Amino acid sequence: MVKIMMAVTLPMSAVATSCADLCTDGGHGSTGWVMGSAPLCGGTCSDCGDGHCYQVQKGAVSDYGHGCWTGSKVCCCAAEDEPEPSPSNQTSHSGTETQCIGSRAHTITYDMVGDSLETIENATIHVAPADPAMNVYCMGKSGDRDFCVGGNTDDCKTPRKSLAIDDVFTCDDCFAGLTTDLYYKLEIKWFSLHKVEVGLRNSHIRGALQVHAHKDVATEPKTGSLTLLDQSQAARIKFKVAGIIPFDLSVAMPTSVEYSLGLHGSLDAIAGAELDIDLGDHFISWEKGHFKAHNTSASVQFTPKIAVNSGLAEADLTLTAHSAINVAFEKVMWYNMNIDPSIPAALSWEHTEGQTDQVCIRGDVDVPLKHEAGIDFTLLGHHHQIAHYGPHDLHHFHKDKAIDKCIDVPIATVVV
Repeated sequence: MVKIMMAVTLPMSAVATSCADLCTDGGHGSTGWVMGSAPLCGGTCSDCGDGHCYQVQKGAVSDYGHGCWTGSKVCCCAAEDEPEPSPSNQTSHSGTETQCIGSRAHTITYDMVGDSLETIENATIHVAPADPAMNVYCMGKSGDRDFCVGGNTDDCKTPRKSLAIDDVFTCDDCFAGLTTDLYYKLEIKWFSLHKVEVGLRNSHIRGALQVHAHKDVATEPKTGSLTLLDQSQAARIKFKVAGIIPFDLSVAMPTSVEYSLGLHGSLDAIAGAELDIDLGDHFISWEKGHFKAHNTSASVQFTPKIAVNSGLAEADLTLTAHSAINVAFEKVMWYNMNIDPSIPAALSWEHTEGQTDQVCIRGDVDVPLKHEAGIDFTLLGHHHQIAHYGPHDLHHFHKDKAIDKCIDVPIATVVV
């Protein structure tokens, strides 16, 4: 069967009660939603997937929302082959259960109509962290452990190993780790996605970028990158709610470090910074074609690190981490948060008459955060809704001279 979609612009006088009413009146099902978010609307018929599409103006439907400065909105109808609501003879299931995500206990609350995935008509599923006392339910033989995803770390607090860059530089303390609690809510009504929410609670990123220079000669600037963790290395949680609806979650934190390093002479020293980002709580929801984001404020802390074993040379260091938190619920929704902290710094020697010589590390810090989401809902092998959000700025921390630390030069270093 070849499906033809039409785009019809309604005049202001043709007022329907809602987008869903417009779909019903046109014989395109009883489910409809408006796509395009004011003020910079960008709704197109491609947002409707396989469903029928109407281009609408403000006043054409009651759920149009705010007017557009630019672009337009469209009314999307459910795909023609979706079943219409009818009295159900399916069995209702409701209750709660406990599932472990890492060492954290989560409470799953569900209410659904249907006896199998093929016959599910309506379903509401809510996944949220349980009372902390329930975490004992998720302890392994080795004891409690946070749900940790990261690069070059096992506990999200310390590096697993030193990473070689070349014969001059090593990344002695380079890692990034995320600890978080997950929040998820899903509502299906008459075989269509009605609402979905994905969130991260009490999220904390810890990491470090520290380089060890050990060479007795000057070097040309070296540039390159190190991969700490790639997209394929994801934590995966799978179970079935009430033994019926699959819950398939993956959390990944692909992380790489770009570097530009230069040594001006003989030096054996370690320089860099430790990073601690408290992301707070973040969730994004989609309901009837509209995205909504909720974010608490984030805080960023940097601790400069410097140590000199020998040598009198200066050095130039630029370290930039590229990291993303990728949360994906298979066949429902994905949510990404991108973090790109940059640390351009210089290691210099300072001499003040009558005072002990010092070696100092100074530099700026820049940490932009962006987030992005997408809906890709599939039920019984058919795509029902497709939508996209962002990327949008979430937080941007910048501070000039955020790294400013000096230490006295070891006496053995300055003795000729």
